Amino acid sequence: MPAGEPMDAPTHWRGMIKHLGPGLIITACIVGSGELIATPKVGAEYGFSLLWFIIAGCMIKVLVQVELGRYAISKGMT
Repeated sequence: MPAGEPMDAPTHWRGMIKHLGPGLIITACIVGSGELIATPKVGAEYGFSLLWFIIAGCMIKVLVQVELGRYAISKGMT
């Protein structure tokens, strides 16, 4: 494949997971003090009733980080 030619998007789940890897690593590295303080506080005050909120927040964070990474790469801001 010549350089500059776009690759096809992955269609199999293994290919998709392979492309999510860098975004997941960056997301795991960007845990701030807000998460370290707010998550246990929510768990202590509300128990499992807001567990869905924490899980949804983690999923949204992953998607945002992946998209920001794509934007930076596409604009040559790496």
